[in-house]
Amino acid sequence: MNLCPAELPPPSLSLTPNTGQMLRGEHFTVQCPASESDSSAWKLLHFPPGRTEGATHYTSHFSPPGGRVIAEAFAFVAASENSGLYWCEGAEGRSNAVNITVSCESCVAVTFRDKVRKNPPDGDIILKTPALPVFTGDDVVLHCQYPTGNHKGTRFFKNGAEIDAKSSSSSAGVTEVTIKNVTREDEGFYKCAYRDRKMQSPESWLSVRPDRANSTSTEETPASTSGSWNWIIVSCGLVLLLLIPLTVWLVCRYRYGKLCTHGCWPGSKQDVPSEEQPATKQDATEVQWDLSWMEMSNLLDKELYRGT
Repeated sequence: MNLCPAELPPPSLSLTPNTGQMLRGEHFTVQCPASESDSSAWKLLHFPPGRTEGATHYTSHFSPPGGRVIAEAFAFVAASENSGLYWCEGAEGRSNAVNITVSCESCVAVTFRDKVRKNPPDGDIILKTPALPVFTGDDVVLHCQYPTGNHKGTRFFKNGAEIDAKSSSSSAGVTEVTIKNVTREDEGFYKCAYRDRKMQSPESWLSVRPDRANSTSTEETPASTSGSWNWIIVSCGLVLLLLIPLTVWLVCRYRYGKLCTHGCWPGSKQDVPSEEQPATKQDATEVQWDLSWMEMSNLLDKELYRGT
């Protein structure tokens, strides 16, 4: 199936790792695919938090501050200046957008049992969920990450309500839970919490789309529908081109048929010359039928007397 440039899907942004929440100092990569019409036509745009107007444009000729270009992808270090909204723009339109949040900007020193160690303030834990939409039937892993330590008492919440899922600690500072065979009902805001929810992560949105097969057919449907409409429009145009002259001809014939005699209809009855009939002498009785009854009676009496 061939798609016209106007029917091509917009460029799709890819994010590695696929998460919108990160701790300071972590690395992430943002990439836009090459445009169908021009491989250098796409560009990456970044709108940092706190800015009131104007987004920053990144291209392969201009690398971001604190980052670099790797094989047409932009590598960033998680920091306050690199947080915010990212999206791609190209000849085919605008892509989906992802929001990057950087937590634990400054960890503070606290005293615990006469030992000094670095701990994050309350709220500087993050929940790593897929920043890009997932499909129904996929298995989704939620990672609750702490800057330091291992927290076995972590709980997970969806739309403010605790979810009944068995969590496990995969590594130091990370507690994860797996949602198997996700459905549209699993879509929503997720967060993780510790210490009776005194320390909790920001909420992350999990987007769930129909399965990939339906998604592919859905993307192809507008193109096929557009082709059907084009055929319908062309057919209607041809019918109108035939009907309009025919309608005009019928209207003219109906309205001006009686007036159009010699010029329009040479074979009409008016063109046939009429033959003169030989004149005959009319009898008195044949001519006088339009007289009154009394006059007619007198004439008949006279004819009778004349005959005798």
